Amino acid sequence: MKKSLQIPTGLSVKNLDLKKGINTLYLTAKDTSGNESQKTIVYTITFDNKSPDLTVESPSDGTSFFGTRQRQIDIKGKVDDSDSTVTGKRPLCCG
Repeated sequence: MKKSLQIPTGLSVKNLDLKKGINTLYLTAKDTSGNESQKTIVYTITFDNKSPDLTVESPSDGTSFFGTRQRQIDIKGKVDDSDSTVTGKRPLCCG
């Protein structure tokens, strides 16, 4: 998968071909005389394209809500990846 990387020094690297898992990146510079700089800081990038699994524990599937007292509901669940966040979105359609 091709990705871009913004490096804190202000440089940017485009079209990195990342492999699944751990990728190691460092930069060197070479002038026209062939003199090469030392390596920069080594960057470790983990590429993970697997979506986390999300389990909704409550309310259960098919639960109905009626009236003004049930306009706000608590949704509880689990995600299998500690680096993931869960964002609630307003439903597009109710029916």
